[in-house]
Amino acid sequence: MLIKKLLGWQQCDFASYKMVAQRYGYSAESAPDYIEFMINYGAKFNFIAYYHHGEIVAAACIDNGWLVNDFKNNNKSIVGLPLPVSGIVLPMRRDVFCCAPFKARCLSGDYPYSLNITKKFSKRLEAIAKKIPDFSKKTQQTRRREIKKFQQSGGAFIDISTISADVLLDSYDALLKKRWGQGVTNLAMNQAFFRRFQHCFYGDIATLNGQIIGIQLLLKTESVRGIFVDFINIGYDVTCEHPLGTMLMWRNIERVAELGADVKYSYGFMSGEYKKRWCVPRLLSRVIF
Repeated sequence: MLIKKLLGWQQCDFASYKMVAQRYGYSAESAPDYIEFMINYGAKFNFIAYYHHGEIVAAACIDNGWLVNDFKNNNKSIVGLPLPVSGIVLPMRRDVFCCAPFKARCLSGDYPYSLNITKKFSKRLEAIAKKIPDFSKKTQQTRRREIKKFQQSGGAFIDISTISADVLLDSYDALLKKRWGQGVTNLAMNQAFFRRFQHCFYGDIATLNGQIIGIQLLLKTESVRGIFVDFINIGYDVTCEHPLGTMLMWRNIERVAELGADVKYSYGFMSGEYKKRWCVPRLLSRVIF
């Protein structure tokens, strides 16, 4: 803690962190509501704040030396929740001149006044979903033709908010098993999360003859820094003859477009060939020395 004090940071409580986050903004990774949920499930976080002329102008939630929900932290207090780990927004006034006393490799955005938060030496790329006009007219027509064919065969897309948290979790778990061979870990904790934050899940899910057969789980977070939509995972019935994954991703790009032009829709890290088709890369920032 001595180094933090020398750098101008001081210990604070969760209430102070929440106040700063609400004032200056956050992403899903740094959202106080999700952090509070993890604390209630045993997470041991450390909160620090940076003061300027007696005012708190930045705050951080630290998990074993790392900024909370950073992908590179191999010793996270809580794992298995449907939270992103690839685009952390640090609650901070934009003109704050300081030095960060924690480790982080997955910071989203620019921090021009920070002495040691930079995009230099960073190779990690975040995958930001393309906007509809970024796709060719041919691609747009193909996607809409696939969806029309699916609907004509008894398929439909329904808003995720129209089903209960328990039905959503049960269906999501079953479809992950069909798609990946492994379902949701720690079901009890996730059941509590889904019930508490059902209103934060966004987009459409796919049904066929009234049965849920595809879920692209999206988490929507809003703060003064904007609207963040994070693609958590996707599960679907692999025996379906229709291209469920492709249709869901297209449908939800259309749904996210309804939120406005400034929304940030992240697919996580820029990995996998399919993301080259669906996303554009954006370099993440990191803390050095």
